[in-house]
Amino acid sequence: MIGQDDRALELFREALALYRAHGMWLEVPFCSSAIGNILMLRGKVDAALEVYREAVTISRRVHHAEGQAQSLRILGTVLLGIGRPDEALPALRESAELFGQLHDPDSARELWARIGAAEEARGAHAEAADAWMRARALRHESGDQPGELEAAGRAARALRDVGGRTEEARAQFEDALRLADLLEERATEGELRNAAGILEWRDGRYEDALAHYERARAIFRLTGDARHEGLALNSIGATLLCLQRVDEARRTLEDAVALNHATGDELLEAHALATLGDALLARGAVTEATARYEASLAIRQRTGDRRGEGWMHCQLARAAEARQDVAEAESHRGVAQRIASELHDDELARASSPAPSRAHSAAQT
Repeated sequence: MIGQDDRALELFREALALYRAHGMWLEVPFCSSAIGNILMLRGKVDAALEVYREAVTISRRVHHAEGQAQSLRILGTVLLGIGRPDEALPALRESAELFGQLHDPDSARELWARIGAAEEARGAHAEAADAWMRARALRHESGDQPGELEAAGRAARALRDVGGRTEEARAQFEDALRLADLLEERATEGELRNAAGILEWRDGRYEDALAHYERARAIFRLTGDARHEGLALNSIGATLLCLQRVDEARRTLEDAVALNHATGDELLEAHALATLGDALLARGAVTEATARYEASLAIRQRTGDRRGEGWMHCQLARAAEARQDVAEAESHRGVAQRIASELHDDELARASSPAPSRAHSAAQT
């Protein structure tokens, strides 16, 4: 009844009263959902949520599993949409489990994917990984290879960020890369290679990381994706530096600076300049290293990257120490400490202490 919301709401409420009076409980969830939708459109969020919750309660009471699953899905989706994930996720999980019991794999896998994305958004990596693996299993059963590829890749990334589940992450990456190759999804393969490289880099397996990054770079170059090629070059350079292949790292990072500047990606350019500074400092080229750190610092200041600014002051302090300029080193360290205090950044605070930690260089996510 387009344009007649008042009349529609009145009719749905009359129908709901009749269903209740005659014990027609199986009809209640549909009617309640319609009422809730109209209330949401009017901006009456709390009233709509009350209606949705009542539909869940009634369906649960009369053991109407399908109505309960549908009502929970609607409730969870609405709560998620209004930014209340802590309330939404239990409803969505229960709905997904019920749809699985009802042999409705389409609804179940759609919900597990939604749950995975929601858990990712709030940084709950373990929960996100488990949800994506549930979604992947259902997509595999249905023969949905593109969907399985997405789920495996996202499960792998989530597992990468969960402590103690490195082998599981590696297995998911291997499966996702196999599917990407099978489906000839080159762009996806490149992104997966970069993500898998980060896993190996964090695990200290630099040769394996390098192999992933180099393959990613080749794919991005082949597909004409210059921005991601710049990202891969940054990662290759940082990894070569960890392998103490300093001259190769320097040459790679010079290429990275040039490419990232050409694409206009200032964040990647700043990362490349900083890591190039580390490579030059490792070779004793203090003046050249200082110039790269200062160039990176200028980008951080221009773009409002306060954390990056703090790290560049740490590196400039190291360069000043290499020149035996104690006063300048202390000045840079003092700025870094103030930024660390402002950001409540313990890592930066430790690095800017009088006994500095090693250079802060890393492959980019």
